[in-house]
Amino acid sequence: MRRSKSRSTNDQPLWLILSTLIVACVATACGNDAPRLLQLEMTLGDESFRYVENFRVAAIRTRDDRQQAITCDTVRIQTFANIKTLPVVATSDDIPRTSGGEPETLTVPLKVPAEVPLLIAVEGRAQWAKAGLQGHVVTRGCKEHGGFAKGTQEDFFINAHATVGKACTNRSDCETTLDQCFQTQFPGGYCSRACVAKDECPPGSACVSGSTTTLCARHCTDASDCEGGFDCNFWNGPDGCSKICAPPDWSPSTRCNQQQ
Repeated sequence: MRRSKSRSTNDQPLWLILSTLIVACVATACGNDAPRLLQLEMTLGDESFRYVENFRVAAIRTRDDRQQAITCDTVRIQTFANIKTLPVVATSDDIPRTSGGEPETLTVPLKVPAEVPLLIAVEGRAQWAKAGLQGHVVTRGCKEHGGFAKGTQEDFFINAHATVGKACTNRSDCETTLDQCFQTQFPGGYCSRACVAKDECPPGSACVSGSTTTLCARHCTDASDCEGGFDCNFWNGPDGCSKICAPPDWSPSTRCNQQQ
């Protein structure tokens, strides 16, 4: 796993590069087939990355035993704890995120069938005891691949996005640890959860106060970490003056100055 040290010249989010050895097999036998290097590049903002403790990668068939289509929408809120309900062909162990400042690389072996369309799903997780669950998915990415050929090598790019502040139309679009899709004052929706006190929000977010609600909002470094044209600015709340993603005109009365 390798993390770039700075943003691109286009001020886009950081690239996280996850190199994975894919062994493309015929039928169920891999034999001595040469492994293929699948390089997953994930766009990941500074604020999302710093809260991730480990990553997992899964390869999933695009059709189940009943030939029902499986899409990235199907797996968008699946945690790897229950992803076995899907036609998974391979999953990695936890890949710890290291904290060093230099770019780093980690190679993970996965065995997948050759010439079979697959979804490659990646999630970055962190522990969060308050949820009463095994942890919180800080960031998630998924993309379809038409099928890996034997003996070749290629780059494969996946955009991974923070889960808090993700666009939504209803609660089912959000992670299990985020129990609300806020739509009033949040055009396009905002996956989150309500909060009332300090330290109640999942990793990668802060409890901030609006004029009508107090919620967990996505941490950000600048607007490129936000979705839907939202602003990255300072708002006050139980967690203090926090830099988060919100609509530019959201709750002017609770704006704050980082020097306060």
